[in-house]
Amino acid sequence: MLVKHTEFLNWLQTENEVAENLRILLERDQFEQVASRLAEILPLENPTADLILTHTILVMRNVCDSLHQAQRETDWHHWALQHVKARETELRSGLYAILELADDVIGTHSQPLLEDRNNARELASNQRPRTDPANHVRRLLRRSRNKTKNQPRLSASPLPQTPYDMTVYALGDFHVYLGETLVEDLSNGKGAAIFKFLLLNRGRPVQKEKLLDVIWSEVEEACSLDRLNGAIYSLRQALRAADPEQHIILYENHHYRLNPELQIWTDVDEFLQRCQRARRAAQENNEPEAIAEYEAALLLYAGDLMSENYFMEWLEFERQKLKSEYLNALDKLTEHYLQTGDHLACQSACQRMLEADGTSEVAHSRLMQLYTRSGQPQLAKQQYHLCLLAFKSHGELKPSAAAALYARIRQGEAV
Repeated sequence: MLVKHTEFLNWLQTENEVAENLRILLERDQFEQVASRLAEILPLENPTADLILTHTILVMRNVCDSLHQAQRETDWHHWALQHVKARETELRSGLYAILELADDVIGTHSQPLLEDRNNARELASNQRPRTDPANHVRRLLRRSRNKTKNQPRLSASPLPQTPYDMTVYALGDFHVYLGETLVEDLSNGKGAAIFKFLLLNRGRPVQKEKLLDVIWSEVEEACSLDRLNGAIYSLRQALRAADPEQHIILYENHHYRLNPELQIWTDVDEFLQRCQRARRAAQENNEPEAIAEYEAALLLYAGDLMSENYFMEWLEFERQKLKSEYLNALDKLTEHYLQTGDHLACQSACQRMLEADGTSEVAHSRLMQLYTRSGQPQLAKQQYHLCLLAFKSHGELKPSAAAALYARIRQGEAV
């Protein structure tokens, strides 16, 4: 802004050293610094005699604070627009990839993509498919021609590649398939809780008393035993409806367990295996393999473990362990994307980190670096303020690393 009225500002500068260069700061639209300096000037030596001047400075400071807030809001909306555009580009690329794959299928096969018309109707009406969606993906991929023979080999699909007796998706919403048939009514209820506990502890039998203590800790033992028997009965009925031939829940010597002869695939096991392979590849200095494994792991992480049962205390330890693995994978990927200049992928991965942990100083700092390298320092400044707000809302101390990075950005240093 062009400052025309300078007599008052010049007077302030002669009266108080803090007001030095106030006009220059206003011309550069540095309203935050102007408000800060005006606050330091008050109170005046004789506030009663200088009542009009005191009120003038107070009003100026408040207006400068409002201007600074307006700048922050403008920067935020600009960042949001950039984020939406990046997301739109990403979605368009995904759509074109799907269309290209569909063209291949139509070109090489005259039969419909979905052999089962009932499944086609379910998908068309946005209902949950009753058959394992991984099998539809496998069929689609088998029918497509390989157009990437000269490109580097990507990691194998994280979806189950061979038929399993049971397929379990527990990251995010909970779904269980016996063969290709969805088991209904296993998301909530005591029977579902028993099944989930047995699933997470399927390496060993679980004492009946342990189930009573975990699932019905607030109920007297006599009553809880009756409820356990009823819940087990309902659970078995739900499983038999999906597959009458399989014996899923076994009871021996006062212990419950899942049938150890079942071949079970879970997204949790696959996710942890992918992370382990990525770490092993990184130790062997095989960065492409490590990145591919981490990316495959992220495809599996659709949300926190059994997110519909967020307040079950016995899930918390396992949930936090998986979330820690997830954040570590995002940490490695954002570092890689930032170093290789893949700004869109870096921004997307950082946003996923912040969705999982709003006080992730790593994510905030990398977004600040990303925006600065993209020639958008105002967005880096906005991200720093978002970081401060996140830390303040969680009662955390000021983020030291982000503050140091912000100071370097303000000084025009390369980050």
